[in-house]
Amino acid sequence: MTGTARPDCDPGTIALRVLLVEDNPADAELVLRRLQQDGLSVASEMAQTADEFTQRVRANHYDIILADYNLPQWRGVNALAILRSEGLDIPLILVTGSLGEEKAVECIKQGATDYVLKDSLARLPESVRRALQEKRLREQRKQMEEELARKVEELGRKTQIEEQNRELELRPREAEQATRLKSAFLASMSTTPPAPFTR
Repeated sequence: MTGTARPDCDPGTIALRVLLVEDNPADAELVLRRLQQDGLSVASEMAQTADEFTQRVRANHYDIILADYNLPQWRGVNALAILRSEGLDIPLILVTGSLGEEKAVECIKQGATDYVLKDSLARLPESVRRALQEKRLREQRKQMEEELARKVEELGRKTQIEEQNRELELRPREAEQATRLKSAFLASMSTTPPAPFTR
């Protein structure tokens, strides 16, 4: 199974490659079951430490990351810094047992797409779909910006070539005009008698 949504699959089904940042296999199973109950086909892997997380995102492609906030050795939200350092744009949703409003706001500011409490997993499938849609829109916007930049560059090159061609066309005309003026001047000098010399 690939890690991206297949355009030919049932509209209600999205094939996802999910990385779970979780230390509790039972909680991980609950999360996956909730997604599957909502019609999402999931292939998942799990990371418990920052090193393991880093190795996995370097070696594999993931559509989305579901991270617990509180882990024995680190916090799931720290995965955002790792994603930034690796230059990866992968939506990350915090799925945690408890998270105060202040912490939730701070996590969103740091780049988390959303947060879902483990006792409210019914929200998770919709949050996942929304996160994937937002990523698609970002990718489309980036593609459009790159295409616009490419067209601007091409237009600049075309304009430069046209200016060079105009210069090449003008040079023979200017040379011909200079030759005519020189010839006319020499001709006028040969037909005009010199002025008499007087003391």
